[in-house]
Amino acid sequence: SNYHGHYEMGKNNTIGIGGQGQNNNTLTSTPYLQSRLLQLRNQSQDLSSELTKKLATSRSGQSLLHIGPSLSTLPPDLSSLLDAITPLLKEVQKFEGENRIELERLVSQGRAVQCTVRKRRFAVECAEIYRDLVSAEEVLRGDVGRRMGE
Repeated sequence: SNYHGHYEMGKNNTIGIGGQGQNNNTLTSTPYLQSRLLQLRNQSQDLSSELTKKLATSRSGQSLLHIGPSLSTLPPDLSSLLDAITPLLKEVQKFEGENRIELERLVSQGRAVQCTVRKRRFAVECAEIYRDLVSAEEVLRGDVGRRMGE
């Protein structure tokens, strides 16, 4: 049931379908248009069946047939998708902003902790040097006291 008709440009820029020598009144009559609609629906159904058969015989076609039904669950147009996803995106942006602030706070605290750790290490080193100096001073005093007593 493949259609092999053609389109003709008629008087007053009207388009006629066919090629069977029909006049414009016949081509625009309700029974003819209903018949033509039924014919085109049948042709569409036949072509759809043929395409499905061809898809079913190839590996990539089988994948497309598998994906096909899930596509019907997608929003009908991009504007409804945009409307649905906009609040979510705003929440994600807010969450990211809050996380960035928290990250900056944590990094700042981490640097403060590192600075404190360095200060502690320097303080421990200074305490060790001071103990060494005090010990050295005691040794020197002992030596001086012995020499003076001699």
